[in-house]
Amino acid sequence: MVLKFAVYGLGDAGNEIARKAIAKKMDPVALIDENAGRVGKTSGRIIKLEKRRMTIITSDDSRALAESEPQIAFHATNATGIKAARQILECVKAGASVITLSKLPAKTSATGKKIDSAATKKKVAVVSVNGIRTPAARAVALAPRVIASARTKPGLKTLADYVL
Repeated sequence: MVLKFAVYGLGDAGNEIARKAIAKKMDPVALIDENAGRVGKTSGRIIKLEKRRMTIITSDDSRALAESEPQIAFHATNATGIKAARQILECVKAGASVITLSKLPAKTSATGKKIDSAATKKKVAVVSVNGIRTPAARAVALAPRVIASARTKPGLKTLADYVL
């Protein structure tokens, strides 16, 4: 079965994640970016693939995620704090596990509890690869394990929950 993925943020890191995921035969079903210069373009033009993909880049995160039903969302924006949490929660609300390049709040903080509760309810996992070398490659490699573990142990996770 082909893994369906979304990328939230198509700057350098998001582009690298998308290229690596496509190279691993994953299917890009939603590409989300707030940059007006990217919105409305096809993924092939932005991600710079030899074969043009027909996924259209949008800024409407909730609609794109709900309609495309990705299994995993790679969160690669430069957002922090409440804005990053809102973006991650949109992915969770759509039923996608999330691997973020952002630093996640502590599980005991109000925001951490909100993310953990939403992820547990949706039976998805949220994990950060912030601060590790080659985060794009690690995020893509980690995706199948995050999805598989979410079925039995959903919620806000740390990298220690996964063997890299």
